[in-house]
Amino acid sequence: MGRLPLPLAFWSALATLAAAGCIQKLDSGASSGGGSNTTTPDGGIGAPFPVNLETPAIAKTSDPSTGDPTSIAATACEKVLADSVEVRDRTCKKCHEGDGALGAPLTHILEDDQLINVMANQTNFPGWKYLVPGDPEKSLIYHRAAVTQDMPKKGTDVTIVNAGLTISDMSVLRAWIMCLGPAPGGATGTGGATGAGGATGTGGATGAGGRTGTGGATGTGGATGSDAGTAGAPGSDGGAATPCSGINNCNAPTAITTLPFNAMITATQAQAGVCYETTRTVTAVDCSNAAGRRVGVNGNNNAITVTNGTCTGAVPAPRNGGFCIQVNNAFGGGGGGQTMTLNISGN
Repeated sequence: MGRLPLPLAFWSALATLAAAGCIQKLDSGASSGGGSNTTTPDGGIGAPFPVNLETPAIAKTSDPSTGDPTSIAATACEKVLADSVEVRDRTCKKCHEGDGALGAPLTHILEDDQLINVMANQTNFPGWKYLVPGDPEKSLIYHRAAVTQDMPKKGTDVTIVNAGLTISDMSVLRAWIMCLGPAPGGATGTGGATGAGGATGTGGATGAGGRTGTGGATGTGGATGSDAGTAGAPGSDGGAATPCSGINNCNAPTAITTLPFNAMITATQAQAGVCYETTRTVTAVDCSNAAGRRVGVNGNNNAITVTNGTCTGAVPAPRNGGFCIQVNNAFGGGGGGQTMTLNISGN
């Protein structure tokens, strides 16, 4: 007998296997949930299991060997704060904590209240603060760790930087600063572009004392006013007085809406004179690199004195409901070409 064609051979073999009992009979109840499988609490696939529909608690700390929580955080930010303390303790504390800290002037890296809105006073980063709540991009600690990446250094060897700081650590530091508070007010917030004191607000371009307001081009004391003064701001100041009204070279001051306020003033700017005006309460005027400059408040050039490039002195009483801070060169020499850092504090 010759070889069977392939289809016939296949079906012949299949019939033999069936006769031998090698093909399992299908469970007709499997698709309907019945069938021969039984489900027990200790069963395998298909056994009943609990379903947790609640949000699990945030583990603030955990056992390193088992991963089980050892303390629970009330909020996500509390967890972030704990993580940030661990990062700073591990990577920053050796040089920046305690009286013997190697990284002076920063000696309290673990105390948030010693860092928030505190001027860094570092010549390589003038005008920076260690921490600005809600704003990592303006916080020097985050800037040096994640942007310039020149911190932390490895012990006393300043040639080895960014030692031991991971991408995860940088993320923790960023989240920590975000959790410290909301970011400073935006362009449209109170004091912003359209807020009080903004471009169109009180005291703005069209507000009282502005270009077309009382005392402006057509206001009382202006070109057509009762005092027949000259047009606009350089007139006789017969209109509504502002803190900078009548102070020489302060006809167009820069309005300040929020304090503290920081500015860096070049020698060229100071030679021409720089004026800042605010209706906030100013409590202190500090500066650095101010050699050869003069800083006046409310027209009093003797109130704030500059000694060895640093401002000292008490802020005088308000003038016309606010303060006018003026910076110019004391001797017309440009202050040695230095960029002066000015810090106006208050509320």
